[in-house]
Amino acid sequence: MKTRRITWIAAAVLLMAGGAFVYESQAAKTGALGSGRFHGLIAQRIAEKLDLNEDQVAQIKKVRNEEKDVVLSKLSDLHQARVEMRGVIQQSSNGKVDERAVRAASAKVAAIESDLAVERAKVYAKISPILTKEQHDKVTEFQKRIDDNIDWFLKNVGSHPALND
Repeated sequence: MKTRRITWIAAAVLLMAGGAFVYESQAAKTGALGSGRFHGLIAQRIAEKLDLNEDQVAQIKKVRNEEKDVVLSKLSDLHQARVEMRGVIQQSSNGKVDERAVRAASAKVAAIESDLAVERAKVYAKISPILTKEQHDKVTEFQKRIDDNIDWFLKNVGSHPALND
């Protein structure tokens, strides 16, 4: 049961991150930060929180545009693999579980997630040198808060009185 919760949380986090990347890929236009052409609430908020200057924004947009097609393709593959896995799982609802089919579908999802992790590492390697030490510290703090929130959720999931028998 715990593995299932972690899987769902990981899936949600991955989908949110992927969704944010796709959203920014489609919504953000080239231009300076303060010009009104830098659309996308998430990108604006990140730029404000990290105090990115216009040159940094332009460099990050360049990286995003270079990697966009590969990441969008992988995210599309991931979505399709998850749909297929869900279909395999739902076919198992008649009381019999085709463990091999579930494992194969899950392995396909995992392989695509691995590919996406490599792409994230490539993007990080390109964006990291653009940021200052202070900006890196802010990113680290933000990631720590997310981890703390997920830890809290995992510790407290199911503890609400309305969810207990």
